[in-house]
Amino acid sequence: EDSPAAKEGLEEGDQILRVNNVDFTNIIREEAVLFLLDLPKGEEVTILAQKKKDVYRRIVESDVGDSFYIRTHFEYEKESPY
Repeated sequence: EDSPAAKEGLEEGDQILRVNNVDFTNIIREEAVLFLLDLPKGEEVTILAQKKKDVYRRIVESDVGDSFYIRTHFEYEKESPY
């Protein structure tokens, strides 16, 4: 809300296809975030996106998507009730 992207019409659920001539169709979310964070502040950014709200809603409702999971490889036993 109130971001430059929102003011230009980008909405939750839109699929970003290209940013400044860099293809985003086959990169994972974490790579996309790192790329976007690395853009110089104040630089003009060109984004090509398409509306995919229906697909986005299905992903959110089905709990499918790319997420970070950390698996630990040790056993832990609580020593006290605290």
